[in-house]
Amino acid sequence: MTSSGGTGQVTALLLTAADLVSSGADGEQYRGRFADLLRAVRGVRSVRAVPRPESQARQGFFLLPLPPVRGRAGAREALLVELARMGDRRWSGRAQRDRLESVLVFLSHALAMPALRDSVSAAPLLLLGLTRDSWFPCTGRTARELGTPQDPDRAAGPLTMVDPRDRITALRAFAKVHSGLKTSARAHLRLSRRAGDELTVNAFFIDLTGVPGIDGIIVAGHDVTQAGADRAAVRELLPRLPHAAFLIGHDGAVVLANRRFAQLTGTPGWPGTGEDRALWTVAAGCQDQQDAFRRFQSVLTARRGTADVTLGAGRTLVAERRPLVESGTETGALWTFEVRDDRPAAEEPDARHGKALAAVAQEVSAPVTALLSLGGLLGDTRLGAGAMEQRSTAEVINRNAGRLRRLADHLLLLNRLDRGELRVRRTEVDVPSLVAEVVAATASGAIRQVATPGPTAHVDSALLRQILGEVLENAVRYGESRSIRVTTGFAAGWWTVEIADSGIGIPPGELDRVARPFERGTNVVNGGYPGAGLGLAIAEELVKAHGGTLRLSSVFGVGTTVAIGLKA
Repeated sequence: MTSSGGTGQVTALLLTAADLVSSGADGEQYRGRFADLLRAVRGVRSVRAVPRPESQARQGFFLLPLPPVRGRAGAREALLVELARMGDRRWSGRAQRDRLESVLVFLSHALAMPALRDSVSAAPLLLLGLTRDSWFPCTGRTARELGTPQDPDRAAGPLTMVDPRDRITALRAFAKVHSGLKTSARAHLRLSRRAGDELTVNAFFIDLTGVPGIDGIIVAGHDVTQAGADRAAVRELLPRLPHAAFLIGHDGAVVLANRRFAQLTGTPGWPGTGEDRALWTVAAGCQDQQDAFRRFQSVLTARRGTADVTLGAGRTLVAERRPLVESGTETGALWTFEVRDDRPAAEEPDARHGKALAAVAQEVSAPVTALLSLGGLLGDTRLGAGAMEQRSTAEVINRNAGRLRRLADHLLLLNRLDRGELRVRRTEVDVPSLVAEVVAATASGAIRQVATPGPTAHVDSALLRQILGEVLENAVRYGESRSIRVTTGFAAGWWTVEIADSGIGIPPGELDRVARPFERGTNVVNGGYPGAGLGLAIAEELVKAHGGTLRLSSVFGVGTTVAIGLKA
């Protein structure tokens, strides 16, 4: 077959595609005569139907998406076209190969246009040809919508149909293709229709000069008029949304952000900022910035969905991404951020504050009394210069002052956790080594350790030390000098540290209550054990900030076990 036969086949392929697209043919018709026509074209090695989505496996393969088969709306297919390579029996030369590549790129856009049901609006295809001397519509719908060269209003050429604001854009796209700088180019254009109103299209220019029957540049225009109206409506509604929100454009940058989003991030002037950067700034206000950003990124990768992240103070941020689709192609997205208050009831904080004040007053009164009394004793001249007595008195003062300092630190940390101001700064940490260090620093010789090796964990080492310190301190305090066992192990992607004491345990029915701030077991209160009921609650909040778990189990009079789980 001659080269002219190859170009003739390409012409027939284009005209058949235009006819099928314009007539709204279903997938069965494409798999029939259109696939057969493709197989007959010189330079095409193979054509087969494949399920969608399937990406182009490697160079030389083209994926042509097909409309659904009638009666099987959920079944999506595509034609996978493989071009011949040099040395294949179907190789037809470099010129035919380049021509086929250009046409298949064009068809992959043209066939995708009416095929996807997720489009913002129905978007039929307009197809016209530009030659040296004239232009012509390739489909009946194009002729109906735009007219023909014989129409008085269209005789001056297709550029007269383009809105004056878009003519430079159209000329640039045409010039790139006409000059050979590019084999194809895109442009977003507003056109005047024969009926007198305006049509907005995504235009695709392709060079087919030298192809018999065309010998010019083909322009495929995808009608996105309604999609543009939908986008304008989103812009208008954005400032009125009840939640923080921003709109992403086709280039992946923020187009518009509402006032609530500026309040959420504390940053005005968002237009032009990249989507990743905007999400990172939102994550900075969450309890764990890196974990929040990873959750946002998973939604971004999926192109749609929601992510729940912790803000602190009993609040959750629910982020949602909704893609804006034109012609089956995402051209932007709308992000919304809803802040939810998960606290049980409005009066809960007041009740909690009242309980906190009572606990603090009781806890502070004992050491303050001791400090005042001992201060008086040190000032009593009757003690003389007895160094031993003064040292003993000073030790008691230091011990009680330490209790006050620790209580103050706990209250400040709890306040930061409630307000969502704590930041988790993750680094690579060897968990068994860190556990061993914390155990060694604990003033108790009754601790036995068992540890197995594993990978490093991505955690905040300072906060993990505090978590372990709080739990170990309770084990020593309530273990009554009996044995304490610390077991560290790794399994299924998680590190687990179990701290088990052999002490007084927790009374039945009080297990859930003692994990809350300012709550203590009745046996602890009646036994006169010091403490404000903050250590375990703080440890649990710090574990949650890491995305981990803290489980408490106890047998009254036998002992208590705290299991800390952290993802590696």
